[in-house]
Amino acid sequence: MEIYFCDICNESVPDSDLQAGLAYRRKDRVICLSCDTAMGGNTDEGGEVPLAASVPGFAGGPFSVEAPPLASGTMPISPSTPGAPPAVANPVAPGGAGAGGVVVGMLALVFAALGLWALLDRVEALGAEQRDGRRALEADQREARRVHDTFVAGMGERILRAQQEVHDKEVTLRVPLEGDIQSLTANLALSVEREAVAAGDVRALRGKLESQQAAGGKRLQGFQDTLIEVEKNLSFYKNRVIELEENLRVLSAGGLAVGPGATTPSGATKTWTTYLPDLQHANGGLRLEAVYALGEVGDSDVVPYLTPMLQDEDLFVRMATARMLDELGVKSAVPALIEALDDVQGAVREAAVVALRRITDENQGFNPVGSDVDRAKKLKAWRDWWKRKGDDFLTGR
Repeated sequence: MEIYFCDICNESVPDSDLQAGLAYRRKDRVICLSCDTAMGGNTDEGGEVPLAASVPGFAGGPFSVEAPPLASGTMPISPSTPGAPPAVANPVAPGGAGAGGVVVGMLALVFAALGLWALLDRVEALGAEQRDGRRALEADQREARRVHDTFVAGMGERILRAQQEVHDKEVTLRVPLEGDIQSLTANLALSVEREAVAAGDVRALRGKLESQQAAGGKRLQGFQDTLIEVEKNLSFYKNRVIELEENLRVLSAGGLAVGPGATTPSGATKTWTTYLPDLQHANGGLRLEAVYALGEVGDSDVVPYLTPMLQDEDLFVRMATARMLDELGVKSAVPALIEALDDVQGAVREAAVVALRRITDENQGFNPVGSDVDRAKKLKAWRDWWKRKGDDFLTGR
């Protein structure tokens, strides 16, 4: 919207006031409604101000007075068309009619001066009002700026305080959270390792079951098959009794060859030597029972007889051997346990690495269910460690 200013009082005049007839154009000038009313004019845009409106003191204009009646025989003064000079009156009749016209003219001049003075006073009052309004507006602007600056400064302080509170809370919460995260990470790693070991055991057991099913075929059903199996077991145990009696006879005669540690300081044979023949038995179940029996003796002298069983063809025998060596905790079993890390079954590798960690208090990062490349790398690390520190480890230096 376009804004104009009154050429008399300098008051703002919106373009809408001009269109609504609340302000006027006088040739190239803009006149507000107040000044136009004070001047007594109200013409169409671009028109001329009538003489009665533009001349103070004229009849019909501001501060107008009623002219005295003219004497008989004289013509009244009337304007002609706009812009034209007034018509010349006929000579006044005798009796002083001309003197009355002079008085009227002087009165008109006086009232015109009064009207001009009133107009100037009005313009000055409007200017004072405008200045007061401007000062009030400037005061409002200063107050608004002060409020704005105060708000912005307070906002910055609140932001800094909020940031500090957030930082303090972060510091307060981060320490226990980091501890919890580390604990959870360790538990997760342990759970993953245990899950991997359990998965290896499951796979090993499944492989064992499948191999047994493939080797033995389907089990016989019914009572007859059960009876046949019982008869076979009875025959086996009869033969076992015969073998044990023979072993006992040999022991009594002193003919069983046993290694170092199989006898007491007095020369008597230790009781656990009776399990040694079972380590070479064709039945895997008997070999497994012998391994458990020797491990439960708690005598470190059984280690030389147990370590070869880490190469047994039966998965469960190898697993049991590694666990018994773990329980015995004898340092001389370390080389055989290191080589057991290369076993084809993950369950055996897992039992061997657990035993190694417990006996040596070392951890080379071997993962029993890791990739072939990773396992080979970690196995080499164990072998290198034994080459460097094996002798010192055995002697306790």
